[in-house]
Amino acid sequence: MLFTEAELAEKLNVQKAAIRRWRLLEKLPFLKMGRRYYYRLEAVVQWLKEKEAESLSASSKSQPLIYDI
Repeated sequence: MLFTEAELAEKLNVQKAAIRRWRLLEKLPFLKMGRRYYYRLEAVVQWLKEKEAESLSASSKSQPLIYDI
């Protein structure tokens, strides 16, 4: 399913400017058809999962977990 910038922003609960910025930085997967940009929800969800995994990996390396027992 393809989403426009506005539709994707609403779905992800972010501003359209964030979607546009991610696209311009070539971080968010998109399709260009003519002069319009579209986003496949499945590709965006996969991208978000990868970013989440990278974030969790980076945070676990920089800060060891300390448990108070």
